Amino acid sequence: MESHFNLLDEKWIKVIDINGIEAEISIHELLSNSSHYQAFANELPTINFAILRLLLAILEAALLEEYEDDELVEEWKNIWETGSLPIDIIDDYLTTYRHRFYLIDETYPFLQVPTLATAKNEWKKLDLIVIDSPGEGSLFTRRTANVLDLAEAARWLVHANSFDFSGIKSGAVGDDRVKGGKGYPQGIGWCGWLGGTTIIGRNLFETLMLNFVAEGDFSSLDKPIWEEEPLTAAARPYAQPHGQKGLFTWPQRRIRLKIEENKATGVLVCNGDPIDYTNQLAHENMTAWRYSEPQSKKAKKPVYMPRALQSEKMLWQGLSTLLPSDNAELVDKTGILKFKPAKNVEWVGRLIERGVLPYDYRIQLDVVTIEYGTQNASVEKVLHDSLRMSAALASIDQQELQSWVQDAVSYADKTALAVTNLAADLIIAEGYSGDKIAKKRKQTYAKMLAAIDPQFRNWLSQLSIDSDGVTLLQEWIMYLRRLGNQTAQQLLQTTSSKAWSGRKHNDHIVNVGTAASRFSFSLAKILPTTNPLQSSNNQKGDSHDIINK
Repeated sequence: MESHFNLLDEKWIKVIDINGIEAEISIHELLSNSSHYQAFANELPTINFAILRLLLAILEAALLEEYEDDELVEEWKNIWETGSLPIDIIDDYLTTYRHRFYLIDETYPFLQVPTLATAKNEWKKLDLIVIDSPGEGSLFTRRTANVLDLAEAARWLVHANSFDFSGIKSGAVGDDRVKGGKGYPQGIGWCGWLGGTTIIGRNLFETLMLNFVAEGDFSSLDKPIWEEEPLTAAARPYAQPHGQKGLFTWPQRRIRLKIEENKATGVLVCNGDPIDYTNQLAHENMTAWRYSEPQSKKAKKPVYMPRALQSEKMLWQGLSTLLPSDNAELVDKTGILKFKPAKNVEWVGRLIERGVLPYDYRIQLDVVTIEYGTQNASVEKVLHDSLRMSAALASIDQQELQSWVQDAVSYADKTALAVTNLAADLIIAEGYSGDKIAKKRKQTYAKMLAAIDPQFRNWLSQLSIDSDGVTLLQEWIMYLRRLGNQTAQQLLQTTSSKAWSGRKHNDHIVNVGTAASRFSFSLAKILPTTNPLQSSNNQKGDSHDIINK
């Protein structure tokens, strides 16, 4: 078989250029002219995330081969000021490993095992890795994935290596873990655990650089997959990542594409190298973290798990827990942090503090997660949220700026809860109970968040270190008070006459009058009429674990 379709040269990554035109480009084109492209434009945000990590593995490996660890931060600054990646250094590195980037190759097919096979020489349909293709649990109907061109096959290959679901896999010949021709579940791909966090800049050069954390404990054992020995069907004994490069390309699956006439027509996905998902805090830069009490008790030491986005929650609801802070929430009096921000977010904060990035620099905080089905054996949803904001919010020195955001979020959430409580009281007054109340609460809270969401995003996008915090918070409170009262009025107007007389509930009479009074009292207590900063102490300690798994 002739080596074919080298990902360094062939066009397979979808991007939007500076003129807003979509294009497919190669790895070399992207790294050579990264400032000419605004953003990735692949089929799913999770593909964008997986490809970004692949490019970061190349960038980090190339620069660490050229510079000592203690030189890397200064070199990062030099590259940033130049405005383009050091393509000569990158090309020198990639020349050594060029043979490992062929999608089709007898010995080193990219992210694949060339001899991977089942005992019956079976192949699976491509919709096993094309998660938006028709079928049970499909995300949307695009087309039947019977055949893929090589560019699209490459994108889904990279995605499957990062995000593949759990469940029973094809049993590979040569894998001694196979029983009865089946590979039994060993968990989702590493990226599936993450609230995959990307700092997005004004173009792909800035995005690559902002997510390249140029300081830390770099291990000589940490290698991307193309620097390792070629994979076989068998798991590598005792294999575990030694750093970010290893995690960027971790082979939790053994995969092989079936190629016919330069098209992908089938695929094999088998078990690969399992990963200790409870022990990657030191290595992973692109996710926020949460303290895990069960895992900590088991390990008899603090254990942090990646935090994934949750359905029906907005990213901004837990924004304060995603930012570095001197006043971070603790698990208990021992000083253990309840949450830890992503290291790329901390990195941006340090760049602000060192003057490498100006305080008025703005970023987009982008988070993706796959929500899996029962026993993680299928894909249910791709969750994606992003916030445009001042990069100064990532600086631990900007506690006042962060406190404005925390207060604004707290005011918003408490206003939504006050309206939700009113809706629940009114439906109780009408005589309903149980599931009806819970359903009404859920619907009302979601409706309030949907109304608040675009307004908060706009408010956050205007916030900077030059902002007048008092004025901005006062304007925000006025908006919330107006929204709360308008929504309350709508609820009262649509309540049946039965609710006016009401009924007894938990030893109290609940009717329209008591519900309205309770709401008015709550809203007045929640939203101060004086300087909001003087009332902000009442808002502290409220956080929402909107990213969790």
